[in-house]
Amino acid sequence: MKRLTTLATIITTILLSSTAMTADIQADDIYQAGSQYTAVLNTGNSQWQVLPSDGQDFAIQVQDNCHSNAKVPHGLWLLTRDANGKPELLAPSQTVLPAGHSGHIAIVGCDENQADGIAVPASVIQYLSDNTGAVYVE
Repeated sequence: MKRLTTLATIITTILLSSTAMTADIQADDIYQAGSQYTAVLNTGNSQWQVLPSDGQDFAIQVQDNCHSNAKVPHGLWLLTRDANGKPELLAPSQTVLPAGHSGHIAIVGCDENQADGIAVPASVIQYLSDNTGAVYVE
């Protein structure tokens, strides 16, 4: 009986400790650059940070004339293609979206209608499409 009580106490302590540790984890801490995403979009300054597999990270600053007003909720997004083959960001289930958001955001060129999505130069769109699978939006 003493062993069962001791075992129950140990299990309870472990469970309470893990619950307390989980509460301290921030949403930004659950994703790891390079393993769970290969690009970062900073919506505050319209800058992309690309994290290619060769380890040569670099930043791309999108010019003001190629800036869009698309609101992208923070979190992890997948870079995919829409039904027409155009690149888009797709929110996986763990990305928190505002009510009514479709979970799809187009990636458009600077010469396209920028209200329809995130505007970036065409060469950047091609590079992201070829070299990026998941994007962390901050």
